[in-house]
Amino acid sequence: MRDLERRLSEALPWVVWRYSDLDWEWLVREAKLHDLQNRLGFERRLERSRLVREDTLCQESMTQAEQRWLRDRRSAQAQHWNLLTGLLPEHLRYAG
Repeated sequence: MRDLERRLSEALPWVVWRYSDLDWEWLVREAKLHDLQNRLGFERRLERSRLVREDTLCQESMTQAEQRWLRDRRSAQAQHWNLLTGLLPEHLRYAG
């Protein structure tokens, strides 16, 4: 998916909480298959397959100016996972 509505990104932790019985092995396998494992970042078991390529977390239409701004202000975890996002835990009010 090239662009995901930002509110949907914020709702993803709720989905994980609500459907905790997801087939995580399948999800991780599919993410790796499509080189999207950094989007699932913050998962220790994905550390060994962390990508060097920077990702916008489904915001492909982000401008260069937005990318530069986020690159300078993203969290340490987002930087570690090479994600250009300003999303922080306090923004995830729907998480359980």
